[in-house]
Amino acid sequence: MQTMIVYVDDAEYARNFLSTPLPAGNTLITQGERNWILVACTPQVTNDAGKWVSAEAKELWRNDWATATFDQIKPMLGAIGNKVSTQIASHKTSLVEQTHDLLKLHSGAEVIDARRPKFGHDLEPVSSAAPSANKKMAGLAAAVTIATVLAADF
Repeated sequence: MQTMIVYVDDAEYARNFLSTPLPAGNTLITQGERNWILVACTPQVTNDAGKWVSAEAKELWRNDWATATFDQIKPMLGAIGNKVSTQIASHKTSLVEQTHDLLKLHSGAEVIDARRPKFGHDLEPVSSAAPSANKKMAGLAAAVTIATVLAADF
């Protein structure tokens, strides 16, 4: 059974990303039984809010946020007999290090970055092996925005 490590930060985007048809006509989800490891990349608490919130409250919020995100993705992945496990990305180490540790545990696993690209903000890479697809998407989003602005001026 192939293992897939998927980094997510938005449930709706991840569901759409994972169900997008591949060139062969099927999707990542329908390619057979897999072991899915979902890694939640929780939003950072702003500095202003962080001053007034305890570390326990921040951790509780991160857990609640991740649970809500996982609850939206897990039914889709587990519906066809796949095994789905979850974990929360640590803010104390880089995603590249966390990916390296997961690959030690699950040799031969495929890493998928299903995080939503953010305009004007480069996402932290999840692997040192390949450039993030989200950087390409961020560049495409910038090009489309510029084209739209230029078209609106004429």
